[in-house]
Amino acid sequence: MTLMSERMPIERASLVVVDPVRERLQIVASVGLSQAEQDRGRYELGEGVTGRVIATGEAAVIPNLADSAEFLNRTRSRRLDEVDEGDLPLSFVCLPIRDGEATVGAIAVDLLYRGEESLASYVRLIKIISGLIAQTLRIHNRVQVEKDRWVEETQQLRENLHSRYRFDNIIGS
Repeated sequence: MTLMSERMPIERASLVVVDPVRERLQIVASVGLSQAEQDRGRYELGEGVTGRVIATGEAAVIPNLADSAEFLNRTRSRRLDEVDEGDLPLSFVCLPIRDGEATVGAIAVDLLYRGEESLASYVRLIKIISGLIAQTLRIHNRVQVEKDRWVEETQQLRENLHSRYRFDNIIGS
């Protein structure tokens, strides 16, 4: 996320993933958001632009964020009503992160609007980054599953050893 913000005219960016336990969406990494703003970034599936992108698996590109009625500004990090006349409009790009057929999250980016061609090139770049993040999440999930399996196996071995070698089983004189 930091590398993206250094190379592109990003105001803020966030990585939103599906929490499978709570079946909610939450921001797990961000640039340009305070911790409090990031903590407020929780969504239901299908709620707002980001929730819709994850629910449908289809990208959303909003050239001028101030014109969007669907955008919730849940983090309250954007001052959409305080735009000066000379300022460039703020664009919002939200692309799904897919693992096979499943959408596991989304990458949401606020960019300064500098024309359709520029916006389209940034969308292509963010799409590539989204694919890289999908691979990273897939690897992370596989490692987590393997780790959970090892923890369970270790616990089971400890229980077996504990029941086998206890004071009641000691024979002596």
